[in-house]
Amino acid sequence: MPSSIVLEERPINLAELKATLDNIEKRDTKLGFRSTKTKEYLKKFSKLEEKKADELMQKIKALDIPRIKDRQIIKIIDLLPTELDEIRMIFSNETTSISPENMQQILNVVKGIKNEPSKRRNSNSIGFFAKWLSIRQTSNAPEDSNSASYRQGSFHFT
Repeated sequence: MPSSIVLEERPINLAELKATLDNIEKRDTKLGFRSTKTKEYLKKFSKLEEKKADELMQKIKALDIPRIKDRQIIKIIDLLPTELDEIRMIFSNETTSISPENMQQILNVVKGIKNEPSKRRNSNSIGFFAKWLSIRQTSNAPEDSNSASYRQGSFHFT
């Protein structure tokens, strides 16, 4: 049985993992069970394209925040926090402490990347139309009523 040697170990963001899985799928034509499940997860939760994620990584590193680690930057890229409390949660279990000013700088960079227009189609557009066309059942029945006319209710488009 051949032994494997780890050449490099580094954290990667969800967008980079998604691109890597796409390359593996092109090479092998079919993914294994775990890879398929991982790809499904990435489709749901990956918020940025690989280029945008790399751009965000470079911008956060350019802030020259002392004691920030690559794995913490990766978490920021994956989660895209919108509030200071969310950034505090990323650093809550760490021994490094980041000043509120530096956290605000990170937040401003993340908001700048999030607000840039993306070429990627909005994956939530189906959810928007489903909500827009949703049917809400309302009933005028008293809570203790069991009559069939009350149980039918009425439907309204919202």
